[in-house]
Amino acid sequence: MPAIYEYRTVPKLDQAAYLTAKITNWQELNLLDGEASLFFEGAFLGKTIFDLKHAPDTLSLSLGKDLNIVVSREKLKTFSSKKFLGNERIESLAFEITVRNNKAQHIDIVVEDQIPISSLKEISVRDTEYPGAVLDEEKGKLIWKYSISARQTQKMQLKYRVEFPKNRRMALE
Repeated sequence: MPAIYEYRTVPKLDQAAYLTAKITNWQELNLLDGEASLFFEGAFLGKTIFDLKHAPDTLSLSLGKDLNIVVSREKLKTFSSKKFLGNERIESLAFEITVRNNKAQHIDIVVEDQIPISSLKEISVRDTEYPGAVLDEEKGKLIWKYSISARQTQKMQLKYRVEFPKNRRMALE
């Protein structure tokens, strides 16, 4: 079945890449409601249920983890630090996300992460750097989109500094 394949990963939560197949014009395929077996690259992945009466214009099927896409998210100690300045605490954090495509063909991947956001005046997030990503300022969500060639690696960096009262406890990673 013709599909657009896209990988997604959120390495802060799970250092794995998940493959989705997006099927457009599925109405022309004469599909029926019910159970369907999923195969990818000749391997059986599992089963899904089609409820086509409530399906959107594009069907999205999750095909699970792909172990040939290696994802890591490492804290960069050389850019990370903790300082006290008067009654304030300043924490600088930096991360490097690496995606390695071990497949024999190129892949399209969406990588998500986030920067902290604060609704309190005494807590501020500054000096944010996320080259190549698009930021949703309301949610602090970062999205990188890449096409990675076969057997190639793509690296992304994320940096930010948080200033807050030293008597507050913060979970920033």
